[in-house]
Amino acid sequence: MILRNSLKSILRTPVKTVFLVLLITAVTAFLCLSASTWAASIAMLRDRDEACTTIVTMEYLEDAGVYNGTDKEAMLADLVGIDFGAIASNKNVLLWQPMDVTVGIVEGFAPNSKGKEESNYCVLIVTELRRSRENGPFTGKLVETLYSAREYSAGRTIFVYDNPNEGIELDPDPDATYVIHAYNMGLYSYNLEVRLKRFSSLAAQEAGIDC
Repeated sequence: MILRNSLKSILRTPVKTVFLVLLITAVTAFLCLSASTWAASIAMLRDRDEACTTIVTMEYLEDAGVYNGTDKEAMLADLVGIDFGAIASNKNVLLWQPMDVTVGIVEGFAPNSKGKEESNYCVLIVTELRRSRENGPFTGKLVETLYSAREYSAGRTIFVYDNPNEGIELDPDPDATYVIHAYNMGLYSYNLEVRLKRFSSLAAQEAGIDC
């Protein structure tokens, strides 16, 4: 009896019935889509957590501020007062490796975007530096690329310019080998042309390295 009355009610209002069926279908599809999106998001976040690691570098600002009148003693006192134990014991810290590093780079992490100023800086090992003409650049041979946004093969010719504005004027020994920090002026051209740049590091200076 109930089923018969229900069927009669449906047949009497076909338009209302069609809209009701469409509404039920839309709600069901929305719920299914939401559940699928939620499951995919959870899986994606889980995969990212397994694949990625966050590395935090705590920089001692005295190295960066050595020429800005930084109070070294006060900064060292602040450094001693930091509770590194709380950092190391935090549940979110997977590995704690305190170390003293003056300069370093993760392999393959050199900035290579034209919009980044850091992409032009490089650290190279060169030898056979000779000045080919007065007031011209030194011509030498590249031994190894230690850091560069663009990799260069050993043995290629390199042109090295002085930097009088920073008080850097070379008088190199052609038979000596040098490690240079420079600004690559030919990063996006064929020639390897660099201008020497001063590398400011108090830690390096205290270790006896002329920066």
